[in-house]
Amino acid sequence: MKSCTLTAETTIQDQSRSAAVAAAARALRQDVRRKLGLERGTVRGPAPAGIALRLGPAGGGFDAHVIEVKPEGITITGSDELGLIHGIYAFSARWLEADPCRYFTGIVPARADQIEIPCGTSASQPRTFRHRGFFFNDEDLLVGFQMEKPEHGFSMEVWRELLELALRMDCTCVIPGTNILPDEPQITLASNLGLYIAQHHAEPLGSAPFYWPRGIPFSWSTNRNEILAYWRKAIARQTGKKVLWTLNFRGLIDRPFWVDDPNMKPDAPLEIKAQIINEVLAAQLQLIREVRGEETPETYGYLWGELYTLYNAGLLRFPEGTTIIHTDDGDACMRQNLEDLVGRSTHATGVYQHVSMFNGAQSMRVTSYAPRVYARELKRAVDLGMNRILILNVGNVREKIFNLRQVMGYASDYAAMAAVCGADGDGTFGWYTRQVLGTEHHEVADAYRALTDIPFAADESRPDNTVGDNLYPMIVRFTLQRVYNREDKPPAIWGLKRFATLREALSWFVERLDAAEPKWAIAAERAHDAARHLHGNRRTFFEHEAMAQLDKSLHQTRMARAFCRSVMHYLDGRGYEAYLEAYQALRHVEAALAVEARIETGEFVGWHRNDLNCRTWKCKDFLSTWHAMLNDQRWMNLEGMAEGPQPCYAAYKYNPNFPTAYRPDLFLQPER
Repeated sequence: MKSCTLTAETTIQDQSRSAAVAAAARALRQDVRRKLGLERGTVRGPAPAGIALRLGPAGGGFDAHVIEVKPEGITITGSDELGLIHGIYAFSARWLEADPCRYFTGIVPARADQIEIPCGTSASQPRTFRHRGFFFNDEDLLVGFQMEKPEHGFSMEVWRELLELALRMDCTCVIPGTNILPDEPQITLASNLGLYIAQHHAEPLGSAPFYWPRGIPFSWSTNRNEILAYWRKAIARQTGKKVLWTLNFRGLIDRPFWVDDPNMKPDAPLEIKAQIINEVLAAQLQLIREVRGEETPETYGYLWGELYTLYNAGLLRFPEGTTIIHTDDGDACMRQNLEDLVGRSTHATGVYQHVSMFNGAQSMRVTSYAPRVYARELKRAVDLGMNRILILNVGNVREKIFNLRQVMGYASDYAAMAAVCGADGDGTFGWYTRQVLGTEHHEVADAYRALTDIPFAADESRPDNTVGDNLYPMIVRFTLQRVYNREDKPPAIWGLKRFATLREALSWFVERLDAAEPKWAIAAERAHDAARHLHGNRRTFFEHEAMAQLDKSLHQTRMARAFCRSVMHYLDGRGYEAYLEAYQALRHVEAALAVEARIETGEFVGWHRNDLNCRTWKCKDFLSTWHAMLNDQRWMNLEGMAEGPQPCYAAYKYNPNFPTAYRPDLFLQPER
């Protein structure tokens, strides 16, 4: 069979006259260099084969491409900008072995002097979801990583890498952050790279309610004209961009609108609340038509939070042509009555899912959502024809490559992905280690299996809502608040099972942590042994991803268990036992921090420095205070000192959240 030979001298000819395609062509040149080496500048013998990039008929309509290989060269043709860009990156992934997540994985292909590509023509197939997008949610570490603006956001250098990642992963759109103005530079960059701009469910029309003037109530009943003017300006500031418009009405800080409306009581009838939202939706569509001159813009409505409740009651009236985006609840699980909701509507539909969510209990810095959840939930969506759009909240990205690769595989070609990974998604572990790490060894796949199999459910009524590293510091923080304030109440953590007393909560935690700890220990041992099957940058990535996450989960589990035991001993009046367990908890949180430091290398030095949500570092502060207090009690008999009307100095000193106003009785006494 005839073939085309590519070498380092291969030329790239961009015939598209598109700035977005030109950026992808530069990335293609870098991929050629990574695989085939740097150009030497002199060529002996026949002219090297070239790669031509052009726009033209490619079949399939929107976002389609054709790759034609002949002995003299390769032609990649796109039906539009996105089609050509995705064709370029598909070629890189297939023949140049370019890892689409290279910025985060550090994986580069094995070096070759030349590669032979068989002659023939291949065409892209229609994607399962027409639009596929990443939501780079600034609630996570990314907001503080390589920060460029002191008040918000990170550098354009990082943004360029993230947006290239999105394009390489076959995205057509992005939501480039939270609480962003409609003309932020990363939005312009995303548009210039060829991506559609999608919008946060709490930021309709690309507006940023978070920046609404504090002196003016964000109230439809009292300041309708001001709100309309705000939205009109937001639309105007997005001129020249391809936008997927969000129609919605929520309050200032991603909350129900009635919280900010002085004329709307929280317990007002649902019909009245829905009437206002319906009025707003119609007004928003009219604004787009007036400002943009588009009679039928692409509009989307998210059923997040209270919007789901109102829609489920049959009260919301989205404008005709609006795509309804059905959402998970942060845990990748769609609503139980999804089939009923979709079946009763004539609107096109789509999906919004998370690989990470900040809610106090779930995973932020480690992989924990099981492949079976995405396999099951996306099958539901595909079977229902919910194929207009899929938006994936990608969290930190770096710790979520496993889930990200699986979901985007389904988004592009559900049938092919399901055939490889199985109906229950169990084959995802082997598929991932083959695709990303280049190994068939099941010991490597088992490390990823452990990350998703060991975590326990935060609430037995939702078995797939498994806990992650975000929970453990929350246990420490909120339990100590109760202890220092003499409250026999359980820690109130969103997403976590409710308990009657603090003791009941601590016992529940200890029981589950006891069951999980030996599993984490074995999984970590096996992962360290499995690393011998990997080499070079693939081994490094495995060490930073699976091994580090297992090690951290082990130490956080031991930390949380020792802390819970310490508090239980303290409540029972066993101060010395409480002190010993507190020491163990402190030792393990220090070990968890050491694991975090271990992965802060290369581009990611300082990765955890602005961790304001999971806060392993703050957990150490809390535990140091707790341990020091228990140590002092051993020698100073502080229990007796705190019995009078005045709190002892130590109680005031050691309360990590003590108020500015003087309060007596901050110190919780052991029962006698």
